[in-house]
Amino acid sequence: MLHQLRTQLQKPYPSIQHNGLKWRLIFSTSLFISLFLFIFRPYGLESLAQKEFYHFVGFGGVTAVVMWLFYFGLPLLKPGLYDEDQWTIGKEFSSTIAIILLIATGNWLYTLRTGLSQVSLINFGYSLGITAAVGIFPVAGIITWTYVRTLKKTLSDAEKLDQQLLHKSAQAAAAPTGKLTISDDEGKDKIELAQEQLLYVAAAENYVAVFYLENNQLRKKLLRNTLQQVEEMLSPFEMMFRCHRSYLINFNHLLHVNGSAQGYQIQLQEVPIMLPVARSKTQAFKSRIQG
Repeated sequence: MLHQLRTQLQKPYPSIQHNGLKWRLIFSTSLFISLFLFIFRPYGLESLAQKEFYHFVGFGGVTAVVMWLFYFGLPLLKPGLYDEDQWTIGKEFSSTIAIILLIATGNWLYTLRTGLSQVSLINFGYSLGITAAVGIFPVAGIITWTYVRTLKKTLSDAEKLDQQLLHKSAQAAAAPTGKLTISDDEGKDKIELAQEQLLYVAAAENYVAVFYLENNQLRKKLLRNTLQQVEEMLSPFEMMFRCHRSYLINFNHLLHVNGSAQGYQIQLQEVPIMLPVARSKTQAFKSRIQG
């Protein structure tokens, strides 16, 4: 039971990357909190008069501040906190519950500051407990629904792309001829390959790892350079495609398209691992196959 739960919590989950979506979520959640408290008046708020709506706007403001701290503040202190490649169902669940509890804490402190309630650890514990109990089930339901819906759609789209790729491969022209050269940032260390030899290039901290075929065997060479510079170096070659911030692939070696809740994953010929396609690259990737 615990092993199955751990496995589920470790499954990949699509984190929110687009700042515009984050701001829309902050605004809509803050507005919802304000209207919910204004209409239902829980926690003793029924004593407030209708004309004191500004108090309820304050609760929405607290909500907005807490969510801003999570979506924008924490990533400034810890870059990569919401890295989409490492984000899981468990991280999404714990992050959302933490936001809910902090909003509850912030709103309780707000009621103290505005004189809407008295200092009481019992009331604070009760408020926090009710918030967590009420929030945990909708959060779990929403996360599960989002995961299943996203995974189903991605797998369906990936299957269609896979069929299109198979059809396109059957009509593919002869492999391109000619050489390409990838060098380090000083141009001293380099590797020269036939175009069909190169499989992909991966970022590796201050280096790039060049993966290529030699005598039908997968080989790897490290060069001190950035993936951005290598991408510019290989820009004359149409078969190269930046599918992710960490990967530059030779599209002619694309063999298979699969999917997860985070997006597409691709298999290259002779490469034993699946490579991710960033969600920001999804449309360009689909156009490349369909074109």
